[in-house]
Amino acid sequence: MFILSCGRTIVQVKQGIPSQYKKILTLGLMEKILFCDDEHQYYLGKKPAPLAIAEVYRGYIPDSELRKPSPVHHQHIYSLQLESAFIEVLVPIMARALFSELLVTPENYLIVDQNKEITLISKIIPGFEEFLAKKECVNSHTLFYNKQLPTRKDLQLNEKEAEIIGVLYAVALVFNLWDLLNSSLQNSGYVGGINEKRACIVDFGCALHLGYKGRHADSLSADDPQFASTEKLIYPFTPDYFRDHYRHQNALPFDVLVGPLLPHMIIHDLFELSGTDEFSRIALQSFESCLQRAKTKLLANPVLLPECISEAKKHISLDEKWNEDSLFEFLNECFYQQNEGHNLCNIIAGRLESTLNLAKQFKQGIPALEIQEEVRDCYYLAQPG
Repeated sequence: MFILSCGRTIVQVKQGIPSQYKKILTLGLMEKILFCDDEHQYYLGKKPAPLAIAEVYRGYIPDSELRKPSPVHHQHIYSLQLESAFIEVLVPIMARALFSELLVTPENYLIVDQNKEITLISKIIPGFEEFLAKKECVNSHTLFYNKQLPTRKDLQLNEKEAEIIGVLYAVALVFNLWDLLNSSLQNSGYVGGINEKRACIVDFGCALHLGYKGRHADSLSADDPQFASTEKLIYPFTPDYFRDHYRHQNALPFDVLVGPLLPHMIIHDLFELSGTDEFSRIALQSFESCLQRAKTKLLANPVLLPECISEAKKHISLDEKWNEDSLFEFLNECFYQQNEGHNLCNIIAGRLESTLNLAKQFKQGIPALEIQEEVRDCYYLAQPG
């Protein structure tokens, strides 16, 4: 049983699990628990994914320290897990604030108990459809075990789905959502009836500056052999290549400049909006329109994003041994809370503007790969040394 910060009490559902939720409990690597409140609303609970010190630190500390890590290393691992959970609370709130009419995201809560154990609680969104995962060309197992990866044409997407994909793509670029679509094309889709469909994202596990396995996007980009100035980007979209490189493929440092290629992009042309075909036209129009709406909201309320951070703090339940100050000792307080300089709110505002600029380049027919090379070169040449 948990008492959420909103005051609702949720209890674990051990028997009589509704059939529509049984499959959810088996998805992903981490164990999930189903909860229910007294209004019969359901929630999904999960613990942070385990992070190996070798995964996070390899290449950055000597092998001797990897074999015998210090308490400092263990504390850093915990801070990554805590920050990742906080991001899963914060980013859905920010995304709702910027894209509210077009996007549905879950209501998430973070609980830290007396033993510092972390639990993320996510309110289940009824009627959520992962429509891409249900396409005929997508098998039930992960796509990188197929003989070949599907293309956008193989998905046979309709006009409404093109609109949805335009919104999903815009949101993913602004917030650097690595896992917008996993290797089974799950995590995002839509909710609503035939004429009222809205884009929906339910997993924010890799977002902002945190990428795969707790690694920062900056260090993951350096792992990419094609993160080098003037190198031509050549990504063979085969299952073997994707499986070996998805940790760092398309990774860029997390800052105001946005590249159009998403990490973990298993269908290489799904978000290619520079073409003259009908899908590209519809998706691009949706992409640009939702970004313009978000920009208008931000101009109308310059403190919208700081307000989202304040709201996210209200979704945290701490044991009495903790307080907000001790929590933020494990987070980069300046990054989340300062009003000027290099901080999250300013970066998100900059990424929104940069993503809008991508729409202009797509309209000019500039392919995403070409734009990505230009953005990558800007970041590469800006690195010290």
